[in-house]
Amino acid sequence: MSIEYIVRNPKPEGLKKLTGTNQRSRARAAFSFPMASTLAPPEWLTGKYALEEWERMTAMLAASNVLTPADQTTLAHACASHDLALRAMEAVGHELTQTSKTELLSAHPLIAVAERARAQYLRYAAEFGLSPRARRLGLGPAEEEETEDALSKFTEGG
Repeated sequence: MSIEYIVRNPKPEGLKKLTGTNQRSRARAAFSFPMASTLAPPEWLTGKYALEEWERMTAMLAASNVLTPADQTTLAHACASHDLALRAMEAVGHELTQTSKTELLSAHPLIAVAERARAQYLRYAAEFGLSPRARRLGLGPAEEEETEDALSKFTEGG
């Protein structure tokens, strides 16, 4: 007979601050990597869509002060998943179904490949705080408009 324990993931610090449950005595030691203003893609990342997504994501994450050199591999895998999803859907084209030898109609197998790649991309994006839920909890990159509004309110004395 074995006993199984349920281990909960720790609540993110951003969520603790929003809900008012953060306590200095329970705070984890802060460890941070140096921020990167630019980051070159790894040599193995070669797909057209992957490199386009790399440029888009690195620009956005660097502007939000979220990008670090430690994120290179994770970001590259996210871009590779994006590339795979788009290439699979291009290969499918307008042929969403295929007919087997026994004349049964079934979904094109590359549709499943594209769906898995898209799901994986979304999981990677959430790691960078790029999901609606992460933004709602204050865990993702700050939006520029809100930062400018807060700064202008402060400088105007409002």
